[in-house]
Amino acid sequence: MAGFGSKCHLIVFSGMGNDSAMMAQAMQNTGCQIWTQSPDTCASASMPQTIIDMDCSNFSSTPEGLAQALIKRVGCHSENTSLKLEASTHTISTEPGNEQVNKEDINGV
Repeated sequence: MAGFGSKCHLIVFSGMGNDSAMMAQAMQNTGCQIWTQSPDTCASASMPQTIIDMDCSNFSSTPEGLAQALIKRVGCHSENTSLKLEASTHTISTEPGNEQVNKEDINGV
């Protein structure tokens, strides 16, 4: 984090533990943006919920919403660059033996 200041950002996805929470307040104090996966979309909401409860989350959304916001943010910083994203749907299993789940796959990033 040293030397990066407000150019360093954090996206916290589904997970257990508090490793991201240990630095969240310090990162926010240097101007970092902290985004979290919305707890209702997490397999395990412990980590993002901790950040939200600490009042350190600047933005919370689904994984797809976080990806779109990141692309929008990064896109505004690129010069003469156009991103063409092709979305396709693939069926994946989150665990062996469990039902199949459709997830959107972003290609070309």
